Amino acid sequence: MESDLGDVQTLMPTFLGLFSGLDLLLFIYFRPRRENETPVRKRKRHELIFAITAFFHGFCSFFLSFVVLAMEGINLFQPNTFFQKLLISFSMAYFICDTITGIAFGINDFPMVLHHLFVLLGYSGCLHKDRYGSFVMGFLFLTESSNSFFQLRTIFGYRSDTENLSFFCGILFIVTFLAARTFLLAELLFPVFGSTASLSVKVLSGLIWLLSLHWSWVMLNLLFKELKDSSSSFVRWGHEKLNALRRKKAFLTLLYLCFASLAFGKTILVWNHEELL
Repeated sequence: MESDLGDVQTLMPTFLGLFSGLDLLLFIYFRPRRENETPVRKRKRHELIFAITAFFHGFCSFFLSFVVLAMEGINLFQPNTFFQKLLISFSMAYFICDTITGIAFGINDFPMVLHHLFVLLGYSGCLHKDRYGSFVMGFLFLTESSNSFFQLRTIFGYRSDTENLSFFCGILFIVTFLAARTFLLAELLFPVFGSTASLSVKVLSGLIWLLSLHWSWVMLNLLFKELKDSSSSFVRWGHEKLNALRRKKAFLTLLYLCFASLAFGKTILVWNHEELL
């Protein structure tokens, strides 16, 4: 199959065209229906378009990475297989398009832009070194396991008659995000931090996880905020305590120092990489 198709990276223009074309079709379909569109309505329309594209990428990446992992497993230092290169190229094309359009339309904030740049650097290094593909499959599977719920939250939130579905998807997103990107991702990353993988792989993985830990703190606060009106005294107590902790600079400083130690501590302590890049 490889001899017929050549290097999978040659499919990058095809994938770039796929995501660019999808965005274009969505912008045409969801074009303004009124001459005087309000800024709020315009932003919601743009968020809907980006959410549909992101859902397509996230669902495909989650499902296909699971299939590749089931077939090939995880072997950190083996050469990238055909299917690993295919899925990395597919995902890389999405992140390129989403980074450019997200900045152009003001959808992606600074942490999200940083996240996208770190991911693109990781993909580029993986394809250039021709290894770590199975690690990327595990990363994709875990990170995209929650993303589809977030995009569905935005999609259902576009219409007032599906707001209940939007709320439900939002809760599912927070729960799966906290489980996958905080605890399960640690199970994937800590063996890599202690291995002889290149320093750049460890640092980029740590940076992406550091952003995920930051978002996990944000998600935890959001979860208690969304549920604060429930009858549970524990939820109300948790919401009050989190509000108080957010106002304490000493606590936040300690919290983010802990995040940094998790993301980079083992890499620094072990320091047994064979190469920098």
